[in-house]
Amino acid sequence: MNRYGLKKRQRNTKKDVRFIIIICEGECTEPIYFKRFNSELRFSGVSIKTPPVPETNPVQLVRAAIHLKNRRDCRISLKEGDEIYCVYDVDDNTDKDLNIAFDLAKKNGIKVLLSNPCFEIWFLLHFLQVNTAYYREELFEKIKDYIADYEKSQEVYHLLRDRQQTAIDNAKNLNIFHEERGISLYCRASNPSTQVFELVEYIQSISKSSGRTS
Repeated sequence: MNRYGLKKRQRNTKKDVRFIIIICEGECTEPIYFKRFNSELRFSGVSIKTPPVPETNPVQLVRAAIHLKNRRDCRISLKEGDEIYCVYDVDDNTDKDLNIAFDLAKKNGIKVLLSNPCFEIWFLLHFLQVNTAYYREELFEKIKDYIADYEKSQEVYHLLRDRQQTAIDNAKNLNIFHEERGISLYCRASNPSTQVFELVEYIQSISKSSGRTS
């Protein structure tokens, strides 16, 4: 076992588990949320891992993901069905950094899940369709209309589980809203938006194919 929590890769052996690796900007909120999805993937042969990384800048996060993918002591192989995602927020990042990170990830087979202004917009979309830009502080206050006394790092998966499809639909509608206005989904002007739904849909598809219905 290496420092990423992944068993060492062995030569000439067939993978017994496929991994969804999620490199998160946040140290608590995102990992806590995504780890709960392992319950959805029970018996599917797929496991979610959220290895800790010290970086917070989008470009640095993508580079950390590339480094992890290329480590010889990690059982990560995109060719064998593993997936690697980078999850980060727009926050104060520039369009230049966002574009550099996205292009670098795409070249290396890594998927980007950008949230604008921050990850909590995904939580809000479970309850409400919005298309008006939010500052981070405004977003946190709005979430409290639906999750009382919400704070960072709070366990909220159980409050959102039954509303996943609503959040997916609302996030997709936001993408259409921006695309119809010629706004790139990977720039500061795409507030509010989030691509987290792509991973949640992927997890749902694995869960269904493995025969799990709840």
